[in-house]
Amino acid sequence: MPAVIWCIPVPVKRGEPGQWVCSRCGRGDVERRDTLDRIRRPCTAVEGDELTPAQPSLPPFGKRLANFSRAAITHLLNGCPTCTQEQIDQRVTICRKCPLYRPDTDNPEVGSCTHAKCGCGITREVKFLSKVGWLDQACPLGKWPATA
Repeated sequence: MPAVIWCIPVPVKRGEPGQWVCSRCGRGDVERRDTLDRIRRPCTAVEGDELTPAQPSLPPFGKRLANFSRAAITHLLNGCPTCTQEQIDQRVTICRKCPLYRPDTDNPEVGSCTHAKCGCGITREVKFLSKVGWLDQACPLGKWPATA
């Protein structure tokens, strides 16, 4: 019988204990199990004997729409501050290294955040329709802060 491979937890937000997401399979809302940083559920990114990163799934469309609408309203109320191209490039680079980033199969320059509180498209090109280009928006994992 093969050994159980546990998820590897990553904190969802710094300073908020108890909220974790798996860095391999992207599962969210999991609890820490012990001091070895294992969590209570087996990792779903395991295929055979090898660990392979699972493709995290996007939040449901209604949830993504609500998340984006909330961010857009906040952005409008803040006066629509935008990032420089350099800031957008830095944010996109950070997002692409995240285990919750899901690249688009048709266009490698575009991807999506699969975090339950986000789900937004990530691209360097369309800064007005992408939260990475909005200066007043932050990564839900705290990897890049809002600066406006």
